[in-house]
Amino acid sequence: MIHTNDFDINEYDRLDDKDKNLVRLLNKMFNINKEFSGEDLFDKRWKVLYGEWMAGNDSDALKKEMRQYIHHAILIGKMPRTTGNNILLNLI
Repeated sequence: MIHTNDFDINEYDRLDDKDKNLVRLLNKMFNINKEFSGEDLFDKRWKVLYGEWMAGNDSDALKKEMRQYIHHAILIGKMPRTTGNNILLNLI
């Protein structure tokens, strides 16, 4: 997709979530400005985790998964570092 500079949304949809995030990161790094539609599983799972945490679930397993999601979201540029760090501080 990137090598040929020809973006096909069908090829993008067949990628798994990690590869989709990689394509988005490369898009951001090289200012390709391709639009990505829809909400992937990463975003949906994050909303579930965050909602459970806000509802009062403070289990260690939930906190561990949230930490992983936060670090990954910061890395790929989906979450500002300050926001992620504030959530991480509140998880303690």
